[in-house]
Amino acid sequence: MNEKSNRYARVRMTDRFMTGFFYGIGGFFILLLIVLAAYIIIKGILSIYPGVFSFTRNGIGNQFFNTVYLVLLSLLISVPIGVAAGAYLAEYSKNGRATEMITISIEALSSLPSIVVGLFGYLLGDALLSKIIVGQVAGSDLGWGVTFWMFIIA
Repeated sequence: MNEKSNRYARVRMTDRFMTGFFYGIGGFFILLLIVLAAYIIIKGILSIYPGVFSFTRNGIGNQFFNTVYLVLLSLLISVPIGVAAGAYLAEYSKNGRATEMITISIEALSSLPSIVVGLFGYLLGDALLSKIIVGQVAGSDLGWGVTFWMFIIA
């Protein structure tokens, strides 16, 4: 019996040590993340000047306007389509294989981060479709493949 209690005590001590060790590593990386975020935020705030939002060469006004414009335009197109599709699937469609496949696809896509889907779309659109459709070299900066792909999915 003494042998089992010694083994149990050793296992318990090792478990506590490793738990503390990994908590320490996690705490170190959280502290590192906080320091890095604080550094970036402080440097960013200190570098803001009155003309940063201007529409000149040194300002970001054009980029900011275009970003807001594209987001609003995308929402204007995608929200009605998404709401109508969701209402149709939930209220009117019959339960069948197609409805089941669409539901599974929607659930799978909703679990993915948008950056992953966007990079996959960029890869598919630019690298593959630009070779197939236009015949240009892959890796072009937003070439015809991306334009064609965005036209299809929009």
